[in-house]
Amino acid sequence: MVDSLFRAYNIRGIYPEQINKEFARNLASAFSTYMQGNKKLVIGRDCRLSGKVLKKELVKGFLNNGKNVVDLDLVPTSLVHLYAIKNKMFGCAVTASHNPPNWNGFKFFNKNGSHCFYGNGLEKVKEIFSSKRFKKTESVGRLKIDEEFVEEYIEEVVSRINIEKKLKVIFDLSNGTVCKTIKKALKNLEINYKLINDKIDGSFPSHSPEPNEESVRQIISEVKKENADLGVFFDADGDRAAFIDNEGRYVAGDLALIIYYLASKNKRIKVVQTVNCTSSLKEIVEENGGKIVTERVGNVFIMERMKKEKAFIGGERSSHFFFKDFYYIDDGLFSALKMIEALSILNKKMSELVDSVNKYYYIPQYESYKINCSDEKKFLVVEKIKEDLRSKNFEINEIDGVKAISKEGWISLRPSNTEPLIKLTVEGRDKESAERLFTLALELVKKHGL
Repeated sequence: MVDSLFRAYNIRGIYPEQINKEFARNLASAFSTYMQGNKKLVIGRDCRLSGKVLKKELVKGFLNNGKNVVDLDLVPTSLVHLYAIKNKMFGCAVTASHNPPNWNGFKFFNKNGSHCFYGNGLEKVKEIFSSKRFKKTESVGRLKIDEEFVEEYIEEVVSRINIEKKLKVIFDLSNGTVCKTIKKALKNLEINYKLINDKIDGSFPSHSPEPNEESVRQIISEVKKENADLGVFFDADGDRAAFIDNEGRYVAGDLALIIYYLASKNKRIKVVQTVNCTSSLKEIVEENGGKIVTERVGNVFIMERMKKEKAFIGGERSSHFFFKDFYYIDDGLFSALKMIEALSILNKKMSELVDSVNKYYYIPQYESYKINCSDEKKFLVVEKIKEDLRSKNFEINEIDGVKAISKEGWISLRPSNTEPLIKLTVEGRDKESAERLFTLALELVKKHGL
């Protein structure tokens, strides 16, 4: 079971069947051992109903292992990350991001500010956890409750935003942790706004905290009803901001990334994208003298690549965005305010901008098409489909799963890093090309028993 819970860049499972008090205590012992002589770490949690219990056990476990803990309690994940970066300490956020309410999990951060993912420490934590070779100590750590860092974070976010034109914006907080920060931030900015689902509730009664076709219906309706310039949808732990344009259309993260780029004063910058981003992004950046860097899907990989490349902005289709001028972390509130800033600078309707840059046809329009496949089988299935596509004379890119490229467009199939799924996306030069590629991909998936 441990293999299914320790994923590529975090730990996730169902509460309490898989993730529970005992799991949290043992995980605290494992991560304390991984920390070696380092004494300090910061902890926070999202609003899930099991979060309070798991965080309590985690804190207790770290203290009993001699670690000094700073407890931020209920905050967006990005605040835990930011605190760890600023104070050069380890960090842990109790969160399952956009997963259903009965899930929970843990995201860890290293002392140097990097994510603790598989290949960057998480594999060591897993080995210690599985073997239970915990380093014992007689000392007990100290606990500090920090209720002031939220204010410091808000001040820093607002200080980096310059909105040149007052826009009307609908914010859907998804009953998540952004409820803790957004109201104070907006008080200091010239924005005509309306908040919906703005009461914290870890059962997510309004809709799923993932920006999919069903969950964004409410905000689309509100944008149209209020004749708003923009809609912003946050996920549960506040590290993502997805956008709805003024016509009520969902704007995929890669198209939003183009808008950020166009609003940049200096166009000769590096932009980090993921392998499944629209071809329009690369074309527009290169036409304007910039440079595109392509990375595998996953916020942890984008952040590390951005730091390595000294890139200015980066992002992925699922609406994680990263900015050099905000510590390279994915923060939903900062991303939302930067989009409002970008639209005010460009002084155009978001729908006009989207129509001008969206040159290709993408399937599906919302994130990826999800194919149920066990964690044990998903990598093998993708490998087999890759060979099928190679035999059909597609050009093969293996940065992340398989991206098969032809004159008509491309097919991307990749094993999910967080769920027992294979994710499929297709882009064609037109609707007919995209549909042909999508049909081919589904035929190959079916061929291998899915």
